Amino acid sequence: MKQQRRSVLIVGGGIGGLTAAVALCRRGHAVEVVEQQPGWPAVGWGLSLTGPALRALDSIGLAQQCMDAGYPMRGIRNCDTAGNVLHEIEPPSLLGPGRPVIVGLGRPALSRVLRTAAESAGALLSTDAELVDLTFRADDVRAVLGDGTERIVDLVVGADGVGSRTRSLIGIDGKPSFLGQYVWRTMVERPDWATCTHTFNAPRHASGLTPISPEHAYIFSTQNVAQVSHLSGEALLAEFREVLAPLEGWMAGARDAVDDPDAIVRRPVLGLLVDGPWHRDRAILIGDAVHTCAPHMISGAALAIEDAVLLAEHLDGPGPLEEALSSFGRRRLPRAKIVVEASSTMSGLEREHRYAEEHVVQEAAFAALAKDA
Repeated sequence: MKQQRRSVLIVGGGIGGLTAAVALCRRGHAVEVVEQQPGWPAVGWGLSLTGPALRALDSIGLAQQCMDAGYPMRGIRNCDTAGNVLHEIEPPSLLGPGRPVIVGLGRPALSRVLRTAAESAGALLSTDAELVDLTFRADDVRAVLGDGTERIVDLVVGADGVGSRTRSLIGIDGKPSFLGQYVWRTMVERPDWATCTHTFNAPRHASGLTPISPEHAYIFSTQNVAQVSHLSGEALLAEFREVLAPLEGWMAGARDAVDDPDAIVRRPVLGLLVDGPWHRDRAILIGDAVHTCAPHMISGAALAIEDAVLLAEHLDGPGPLEEALSSFGRRRLPRAKIVVEASSTMSGLEREHRYAEEHVVQEAAFAALAKDA
């Protein structure tokens, strides 16, 4: 039977939404992406594309572009605060011999790669466009945007993050929980020794550095805290300096270069897993809208990218839309559970300074994620 060409409105122009636009357009669907922010979102300085992310991107022809825009790596070195290597992790290679297992990449750079590919594939991209209402009808769905304009489409894809407006509009419960940590990030010049991700375990926190290009890297830290709070300006800088104070050896120079509060990102670590249908009628949720994980597994981006690519695959068949959406959710939920649960476990172990056990959990989860998505 001939593949059915559908019209799709994607809500959210982050990693998942833009990847879905590329994957869907390349399978012949008509796609529009609406992003509520006035500019394209790229929260934080950098991220890691693990093997599963690279494998999914490779299937839509974008893995090499991401490698070219980022910094290919072979693994992770876990160190003490002086830089002595205690443990190394080399996740399974999913792209084949000689190709990287992880790529460090700036978030703005990844957004540019995905936007260019989406537009080249034929997607319409709009910013400053907020979804405010959805009405499901017999053969389509009516979406109303903040400016009063309407879109009549076959499917709405909610890729609008942990605070998803789409999730609320379609009546799927999902409230993120605070996991007792904040994550910090800022960008620095890449030190010569930083050829892979390094973590540094200290008594009160864990920090690390990931290269994202030949010139740049980002520092990250997780800090144990009792409750959500707000910091800005010099207070933000002073707190981050306090968090990084135990670092010495390799990281001393990178630590001492942190001097601009406007370049520091500090966000609460949240967890969310919608353990049930990810769709209602003609709307489906992907990415952080249904599975938000702590950063410890460096796999949040991978889950969103896999969601996007596999949703397009499930929509490719001639069967009913309901069947495709249900099948997609059943396929993805167990995999999302691996990442969300492993990340939460690692966060808990880190709060108790049980770093060796944390690394074991990460290695086991990487092995599980190496299997087909």
